[in-house]
Amino acid sequence: MNKLPIYYILVVTYIFAYLTVVTCRAELLQQHSLVESSVKLDMLRESSSIDVVYSDGFFSHTEYQKKTDVSTRPESALPPHVIEKPQGTLFGACRVVKGVLKRTGTGSCGLVFRLSASAPLNLAAVDSLEIAGSFSGRWRLAIADLSGYLLNDNQSTDIIIGPKGASLDLATLVKKVDLTKVMSLVFLLDSSEGSASLEQIKFSQSLLAAAPKPHGIWMWNNRLVPGHEEEVVGHLVSHGIGRVYLQIDDDPGRFLLFVEAAGKKGIEVFALDGDPEYVKNPEPLLRRISKVANLARSASGVTFAGFQVDIEPYLNKDFGLRKEYYVSAYLDLLSRLKERGGIPLSVVVPFWFDSIQVRGATLLQKVIEVADELVVMSYRTNSAELMAVSMTELGLGVKLGKPVRLGIELGRIPDERHVELEAVSAPGDIQLAGMWWKKKGDYTVSGDRISFKNRKNELPAYMAAPIPFRSFGGWVLHSYEELGLSN
Repeated sequence: MNKLPIYYILVVTYIFAYLTVVTCRAELLQQHSLVESSVKLDMLRESSSIDVVYSDGFFSHTEYQKKTDVSTRPESALPPHVIEKPQGTLFGACRVVKGVLKRTGTGSCGLVFRLSASAPLNLAAVDSLEIAGSFSGRWRLAIADLSGYLLNDNQSTDIIIGPKGASLDLATLVKKVDLTKVMSLVFLLDSSEGSASLEQIKFSQSLLAAAPKPHGIWMWNNRLVPGHEEEVVGHLVSHGIGRVYLQIDDDPGRFLLFVEAAGKKGIEVFALDGDPEYVKNPEPLLRRISKVANLARSASGVTFAGFQVDIEPYLNKDFGLRKEYYVSAYLDLLSRLKERGGIPLSVVVPFWFDSIQVRGATLLQKVIEVADELVVMSYRTNSAELMAVSMTELGLGVKLGKPVRLGIELGRIPDERHVELEAVSAPGDIQLAGMWWKKKGDYTVSGDRISFKNRKNELPAYMAAPIPFRSFGGWVLHSYEELGLSN
């Protein structure tokens, strides 16, 4: 007689447990139905992880990531960086006899000194390397980046280590070694025998700040210019602006009156254009740079000082899945723009392009090699954070002889919450489009960390702080409209 009530109790308990689990899973992903209806099924199926992004508390978009082998992120070497009494590891055709290395064959041999125990070392912001110790025999210095280290290979520097050590200008290696991911120094023994007692490895930077440069500014709404040239120039002069990046259209010639008026006040004007779609359909952009270049060649007076591109290929929704295609197409487009224009080319990049590898180097370095100027979207309101995100760009700018400008955000940036989900085969925390996902992270990026909106009174002190790199070319404000000059 008790079986029926027990059965009902079990059913009710199961239903309650199921509803509790479903409710908990729904709470893990706010606005679940909206997220479900917006995801791209083909992209979702190719993804091993996704970020569901919320802005101002509302679902914004989904970012898709393809499964990749993620290497350890490099440690930044903030100069001076010193390694005391490093211990080397013997390699090759030699052995140690009473503290002396003796050759035992014809192959290479010597000592490898790891620069960091856990990860590659980012030496982009470092100018020089100094080795101090006591050496006998003939030793030659080599260096191994991450890819070389994994292949048991290294790049010779042609530096001979003397009895007390050696020094090296790292700029000589910038196109031979990935300086953002250096793993080890290699001491190659060229003589039949030798000894090496290494006391210190020191990485230094000259810390020479560039001379102050006039501020730059982005101007996106070009309708503010025609018929108001003198007024706009007056606003720019009053704020100490020395360069304008002006969004153009298919008729750049109609802005020449403004370019001329600005030039009379010592203000340079760069034509500006960019769209993530240009990576897939570059012809409109190529036509525009050709028109600007033709104006530069034919104009009798002041004309555009150069051309800036702000393409941002990563804003294409499938960038995470087709990264190799987009990165390759992006670099090819920059090369075509450089060739087609024949005028100074300025390129806008995010600060994290050093995390993408392409063609034996970072995407950042490949861009700097093509560009005549780099402008970094280094949007931070704290000086220490600014240096942390822009140090690599500034350091590579020094070594490659290219000016690097740093961007400052003035517009409203809402807080952005990222919910990180990882695909799983068994039932997980959340179900999307018939696939199970496990929550692996949840973090928020504060808008106040990125933008000076409502805090413009802090800008003078922030911009007065010295940037200790010769490559620093000045600040670029985002933007003319947000500075309040368009009212």
